[in-house]
Formats: sequence, structure tokens, C-alpha cells
Amino acid sequence: SSPTRTRSDCVHGADPVPDHPDSVIFPANHGKATVFLGKEALLARLTDRRSARHQAVIDRFFELSRDQAFYYTNVYVLAEVFTSVRYGTSAREAAQLQADIEDSAIRVLHGSDDWSSTDLSNTPKEVFLAATQLYEEREKIAFNITEATLVLEAARAEASFVFTYDGTIATLARSFGLDVLPYSTPHRSTG
Repeated sequence: SSPTRTRSDCVHGADPVPDHPDSVIFPANHGKATVFLGKEALLARLTDRRSARHQAVIDRFFELSRDQAFYYTNVYVLAEVFTSVRYGTSAREAAQLQADIEDSAIRVLHGSDDWSSTDLSNTPKEVFLAATQLYEEREKIAFNITEATLVLEAARAEASFVFTYDGTIATLARSFGLDVLPYSTPHRSTG
């Protein structure tokens, strides 16, 4: 079986998930939401690199939110996803992931700009410095640069939610007052 889920695979399995009420995955009647997606959520959505349970929850999230949400991630998170696919499968599968991302509803950002922008508002150095400054501001939370960039971009965009299976991202996001989806899950790592 292919390690990368095809776009058509991503719409299957959107049935309710036992032990995960829909209100935990995406709140009803929220209105238009801005959602930032972490690495583990992207791996579950776009690949077979995560458990069927993780895939079922993220697929249900996309089903529930499809007409109510705008989806974002950033180039740093995406680099980790590509790396995971490349080392876990093949160069061909990693290259296919590029097409799958571009064909999806997920918008990729660098800072506040679309990744295809030729006139960036923030240089890579500015993004890096903002993320590293968080080490001093949130010294009791252990996180990496990629996690910091995602949460900073979500906070700057006043995102409605951050969808993550990563406990560190959840902790960091909550320290900025951001809501984390799913609201509760036995599948989130501790952080």
C-alpha cells in the first residue's frame, strides 16, 4: 500500500469516530474558523504514516469543518512532514506529497505570507528570531523552532484553533490563549 494517502482517500473515513464526539473534534455552529495544522495532523491527513485512528479523527475534522474553516500550516512544519515521508518511504512519495499539498485546501505560509509570495513581509531570519525569542518568554515549555513558528503564526493570525496531536504544540498554543483541537483525545502526546 502507498505510504501517501491520495486526495480521494482523504475524504473516506469521515464517519463519526467512537469515543470522539463531534463536539470534541470541531464545535458545531462556530462560524468561519481559521485553523492551523501541526505536523502530526498533516501526517495523519496526507499519509499513512500515522495510525488509522489518527486518520479517522482528522478526516472527521475535515468533514465537520469543510464549509466553515480555512486551513493553514507553515513551511517549517511542512519541511518536517516532507522529511518524515522521505525518510519513512521514498523520494518519489515525498515528491507526490508536494502535488497533494498543492491540490488540497491547506494554505502554506511563511510568516504571514503565502509560501509562493516573491515579496515576503518577514525574512527567514526574522521568523527564526521571533521563534527563538519564545525560548526566553516561555522557558518552562520545552519546544522546538518548528513548533514555535506554527504557534506564533497562529497567534499573529488570531486563529480560531490549532489542530494538533502534539502535546507540546497544544501546551504552547494554550499559553497564547489559542483553542486546541481536538479538545481532548487519548492520541495526543504529552508535552
